[in-house]
Amino acid sequence: MLYREHFMTFTSRLTDKGDYLPELIDKIHRSNLPLFLYGAGKYANMLCVNCLWKKDEPNQQIKFDEIVVSTLPENKDVFFHGQMVKEFDQAVNEYPSINVLAGLSLEPVLDKLKKHPKVRNIFFYDATFRGNNDLMCHFSRNFLLENDHELTSFYNDLEDELSRKTMIAFFNQHLTGNCEYVDEVFVNNQYFTDPVKLRDDEIFVDCGAYTGDTVNAFLRATKERKYEHIFSIEPDTLNFKELLKLGSAIPRFTCINKGTWNEKTILKFSNDGNTTSTISQNGEIQVEVDTIDNMLNGQSATYIKMDIEGAELPSLIGAEKTIRNYKPKLAISVYHKYDDLLTIPQYIKSLNNGYKFYLRAHDKPYFFDLVLYAV
Repeated sequence: MLYREHFMTFTSRLTDKGDYLPELIDKIHRSNLPLFLYGAGKYANMLCVNCLWKKDEPNQQIKFDEIVVSTLPENKDVFFHGQMVKEFDQAVNEYPSINVLAGLSLEPVLDKLKKHPKVRNIFFYDATFRGNNDLMCHFSRNFLLENDHELTSFYNDLEDELSRKTMIAFFNQHLTGNCEYVDEVFVNNQYFTDPVKLRDDEIFVDCGAYTGDTVNAFLRATKERKYEHIFSIEPDTLNFKELLKLGSAIPRFTCINKGTWNEKTILKFSNDGNTTSTISQNGEIQVEVDTIDNMLNGQSATYIKMDIEGAELPSLIGAEKTIRNYKPKLAISVYHKYDDLLTIPQYIKSLNNGYKFYLRAHDKPYFFDLVLYAV
């Protein structure tokens, strides 16, 4: 039985269910309660425009009784596709009970909604990959079938059952849009728990350091003593200012205001001052990028983390010497581009075949923060 299981193809393990959206819309209609859309930002727009308001699919037209957010700016009206946005706490007072369609993924907000006495149901749909051909991470079942051999090989290379379940859940959720899959494999702690074992002399390289959230988690994990050096690399100028403030109070800490890439050059960059600032052809500014090999200048690294909005593979190429020479632990985001789970493990394996691969999902209800650990 185990022998036969090993030789199953990866795609044969995936669900044969279709899009979850018609079932979700039917649930919303049958509930016969006022419906709130919670959120009026990027994700809510993606959900509505690409999934719920398609002109050629009238059965997917959803009307919201209210569009709400947690807080609004004072003395300023905000509209979402022509409908006024209200603060949730104010709008909910006008209704005896409601349903909510989540248009955001902020855990504190979702926890508050789950406990609210007037909220009967919270509906979720993962639109992050579905219905949007412009996304870098868009893929189809045909893409999976065309690359079944490589996906099967990677699946069989994964070290533990949770990793294999996570890989299946990742593709099932994005084939269907049903957010229940990630619940089965979600892991709360990111980067510094199993399968990563920290040493007493860590040289931690944080690519996409943002304002230092991962550095702070690293310091807690090492009890602020057991490390040799921290390199924080962040190209966004607004984020970097906050990173410098943090660095002023931390010993053995180097901040680098660059992006990581496969060569030293200048690239366009979207300087948003948030977690999704990214190298982009449409970027409004130019930033300096360089290789990790150059920035470390031959110095060793014991742990490299990358969450850099699609620049992971070029940045790994730019860390070739460091990876070959020192075999650092790697924590690499593999959800930004549709072929990340093909190209990134293959490249790491080509540099050092001694790595063991693990997959972990660190966000829900949407499948953001899928991380490949190579240890």
